[in-house]
Amino acid sequence: MNNLNDLVEKVYTDLKSSDLIKEYPELSKKRNVAENLEAIALSIMPDFVSDDNLDEFAEACEKSYTEKTFKKYITNYSEFLESVEWEFYTSMLVWLAEW
Repeated sequence: MNNLNDLVEKVYTDLKSSDLIKEYPELSKKRNVAENLEAIALSIMPDFVSDDNLDEFAEACEKSYTEKTFKKYITNYSEFLESVEWEFYTSMLVWLAEW
């Protein structure tokens, strides 16, 4: 995966062909999948930016809050996207276990 759109498409396609969609009918809409992935990405993003660059990253995001900016400060962007996907599915499974 190279970008968030690829990740949204992959997860959405995977969900449509899985039994998880029965447990999460709201995720049958691509927009909801995208919003969930975006929230996770934003919450874990600071973990993928080096401490030395956090202030510069924050300033850059204030000027241009785009994926291009994220890629500039996240060294291994594909690993970041994989972590977003992993967190997404983990949160779904945790919710099912607690339910």
